[in-house]
Amino acid sequence: MGEKAIKHGNSCIYEIDTEDRIVFCNGVWDAFAVENGGEQLRFENIKGRVLWDFLEGASTIDVYTRLISHVREGNSVKFMFRSDSPSIFRLMEMKIALTSKNRVRFSTRIKSTGDRESLSIQTEETSVPDEPPLLVCSWCGRLKIHRQSWQQIDIAVSKIGLFEKEKMPSISHGICERCLKEINSLLRT
Repeated sequence: MGEKAIKHGNSCIYEIDTEDRIVFCNGVWDAFAVENGGEQLRFENIKGRVLWDFLEGASTIDVYTRLISHVREGNSVKFMFRSDSPSIFRLMEMKIALTSKNRVRFSTRIKSTGDRESLSIQTEETSVPDEPPLLVCSWCGRLKIHRQSWQQIDIAVSKIGLFEKEKMPSISHGICERCLKEINSLLRT
């Protein structure tokens, strides 16, 4: 699922203007969105909306704010991140750079994929309101299971007995210490 659109080195590209509004997405973006059940994310549906409408978690927003600021100062950045589907592991590469039109361009491509055990976590109607949310790293996709322990999601699900619980905790996004360290090193270059 989602592999047809960006196979063979095709890049999924989107751009934001100086007010952080989405002003361009290429056809690969639209195809990838549709292949992954995200018809509502096609360019015609998101054109003119601010990037921040699509990011979740204070630490994720903080990192993107810092990356975009760094790029607007004339730098470019490149990093790896996870973007899994319920049944596919995806290691992605993102390049962020300034265009000649003073836009910030995000160019993403798949570096590798693999099958994984299908995990589908639905929490909206069944979450436990008093329980703290599960924290997922927006970059590597690992799940925080203890104060400082981040695990691959399939391992974490098993360790905490997630599917054995009567109700699921809600899910929030952040960034693990390892990924934050990598991003901070990008910002120093």
